Amino acid sequence: MLVKQVVGSVKEMYVLAERVVRDIKPGDVLLLEGELGSGKTTFVQGLARTLGVKDKVTSPTYIIGAEYEAEGEGGIRRLVHIDLYRLSEEEAGREAAVKEMLDSADKGGRVTVVEWADRLGKSSPKGAWQLVFLHGQRVSERVVKIISPKR
Repeated sequence: MLVKQVVGSVKEMYVLAERVVRDIKPGDVLLLEGELGSGKTTFVQGLARTLGVKDKVTSPTYIIGAEYEAEGEGGIRRLVHIDLYRLSEEEAGREAAVKEMLDSADKGGRVTVVEWADRLGKSSPKGAWQLVFLHGQRVSERVVKIISPKR
């Protein structure tokens, strides 16, 4: 399924995240791609909010990954947030912490979200959601393309 959504505000990005939460399942991986400032982190914050994460969610750029406890919406008990911004494509696919988090994606009621997922290259997990974030025509506007995996 391909969905293309124009988003004009943080609130609308959160609404989009709520819609996605209705369709994701424990073990799913969401691969987020897009330019700097295109809404990836805001989307993850919307996911976290919908999943009942109590902690403040920011991009784990320098620590690569963070894990948050969720309230179990749809059986999802953990949100894993990976940010590959500071890694090259060569590094991202070989980084031990990234590999470990992706290898554990289907365990313990997790949903794993990867920002800058294009840097995974050939190491990109199969059967994952793909979300592409683009700047829109206006300053506050974003365009999000969502491709859900075949189930």
